[in-house]
Amino acid sequence: MNMRPLRILFLLLACSPGLFAQTGRGNIYAPFASRLAASANGNEVVLSWQDSPSDDNLVYAILRHDEEISSANFTAADRLALVAPGVRVYTDRPDTEREWWYAVVSVREGREIEVFIPWRNSLGAPVSFREDDAELFAAVDSLTVDEPAAYAGEPMRHAPLPGLRIETSPIDGSVLDVIDGVLPERQNLEPEVSSALAGILGPTMGTPWYEPEPIVLDIETAPTADRIQSALNSIIAGPFAGRDWFAAESSLFDLSARNGLDSAARARVQFYLGQCYYFTGRYRRAFLAFLTASDTYYPEARVWIVRIYSDLLPVG
Repeated sequence: MNMRPLRILFLLLACSPGLFAQTGRGNIYAPFASRLAASANGNEVVLSWQDSPSDDNLVYAILRHDEEISSANFTAADRLALVAPGVRVYTDRPDTEREWWYAVVSVREGREIEVFIPWRNSLGAPVSFREDDAELFAAVDSLTVDEPAAYAGEPMRHAPLPGLRIETSPIDGSVLDVIDGVLPERQNLEPEVSSALAGILGPTMGTPWYEPEPIVLDIETAPTADRIQSALNSIIAGPFAGRDWFAAESSLFDLSARNGLDSAARARVQFYLGQCYYFTGRYRRAFLAFLTASDTYYPEARVWIVRIYSDLLPVG
C-alpha cells in the first residue's frame, strides 16, 4: 500500500494549527465578523454585525468601496473606522448618488485578516439610495426655522418639525419642495390639561415630556483597584457628571478600545454612550447603544429604550 499520500496529509494537518480551534462542539475557527447587514436610511448607511466568537483580542476595521470588496481590491477600499469588540454598529454618511459595498475586517495586532465572505463579513449586494429619500433628507438638512432662543416651564414635550409641509408630485410621488415653517411658541400646560394628557397617554407611556436626569450605576461610585473600572469611574465623575457629553463620548470610545474589558464593562460603556447620544439628540444611536447594553443591564437600559420610543412618538 502506498503510504505517501497519507504522510503528506498528516504533515499538512500537523503544520497548520491556525486553521482550527478546539471548542466543545468540534473544530471551529472563525476569526471574522458575521451577519453583516446594511440599511440605507435617508442619507445614512447603518451597518450591524456579530463579533467573532473565536477571539476576544480582535478589533474591527470598517471598509467601504465602490465595487464588491475582495482580497484582490480591499487595499484600495476606504478605511472608515477601527472599532472595538462589542460595538457591533456603525453609521456612515456616504455620497448618496453612488452605490457602496461594505466589509467588516478583523484586525489582530495591527494586521488585517484577509477574509471576505459575502453575507457574513462583507456585503453580497451594494447599498443604494432611493432618489426620493436623498432629495427629502437634503431638503430637511437645509431647513431653517425661527425657533425661540429659550423655553421655560414645566412639563413640556417635543413635537417633530411643526409647520413643515412637504409637497410631492401627484404623478409619481417624488418630493417637489419642502416649505419652511415656524415653530410655535412653547407654553406651560395648565394643570387640568397636564392631567388630561397624562390620562390619554396612560400608565404605559408615562407622563408628559420632561427632561430626564443622567443615570449612573452603583458600581461606578464604589472604590476599586481595577484599572479598567478606575478609568470608567474617572469618566463618569468627570465629563459625564459635568454633562460635557462629547468629551465623555470621546473618553468612553477610547476606553472601549482597550484590551481587558469584560462583557459587563463593555455593556456599561454602551450604557453611558447611549446617554451621551440621547442628551445630544442622536436618538437612533442612543437606541442601538442601549439595546447592546440591555444584554447585561436590561432593567436599566429598558428605561432609556422606552424613553426614546416615547420621545419619538408623534403627538396629535
